[in-house]
Formats: sequence, structure tokens, C-alpha cells
Amino acid sequence: MKAIIVPAGEGRKLDCGVFRARILDRGGATEGRLGCMEFDVNPRSSPPPPHIHRTLVESFYILEGEIEFIVDGTPHRAASGTFAQIPAGAAHTYRNPGDGPLKFLVFFLPSTFVGFFEEFEALVQSGRANPVTNVALLNQYDTDAVRP
Repeated sequence: MKAIIVPAGEGRKLDCGVFRARILDRGGATEGRLGCMEFDVNPRSSPPPPHIHRTLVESFYILEGEIEFIVDGTPHRAASGTFAQIPAGAAHTYRNPGDGPLKFLVFFLPSTFVGFFEEFEALVQSGRANPVTNVALLNQYDTDAVRP
């Protein structure tokens, strides 16, 4: 194994419209067990649809701003310095409820969900992102959209 060191501002950058992301680790040092990305979410932007990861665990660490998670129908607000872990099988979404920036890290276990964001960016940049294509892409990554 080789150490992974990503200097500040480096890593693959994704522009997904209402958020930007930076891939820090695709799971290279952990044989795919753990991936990490940094996200910047626009103020008062639309949240992703509520969804359930069948096998993925997501861990969030809030770097700047405030985030609102909705997990199994219950809202939770969290400020910078907060850690949150969403287990597989929990219906969830999040949003930036404030007027300022929101920046956070997400750790994916396993790392495969990093690929979702690469493919989602391609949909956004090509103008093909819409509720139908977005849900189809989620399904490819062992994730189900939840109807409100």
C-alpha cells in the first residue's frame, strides 16, 4: 500500500450545480473499503431526494456552516465541528438551511459511492440530470430513492 496525501485545493474537482465536490480518496489505501470527499453546498439549495443506501455507511464531518439532516423523518441541525454517521438502511437527506457556505467531509464505507458523484457530475454537465435519470443512477449504486 502507498500513502495518500492530497494537498489543500487538490484532488479531482466536480461541479454538480448546487454543490461542488473534491475527491480526496477513492479507496486506494484501503482496497476500496473507505472513500472520502469534500463538499461545498450552496446556501438554501434544494436537498437531494430522501434515499436509503442498502449497504453504504456515510459519515459526515461539518467543517463550515450549518447542515440540516433529515434522518428517518426527524430533522437534526448541526454546526461546524459536528460528526454524524448515517447507517445503511436509514432514509436520509440533507440541506444547507443558511445564507452562508456549507462545507463538509463525507467518508463512504465502502468507497464505491464516490463513483456516483463522478457519474452525477456528467449528467449535470450534459444537461441530462433530472429526477428519472438521478434515481436510475442511485439504483446503480445500491441506493433507493424514498417517496416523500
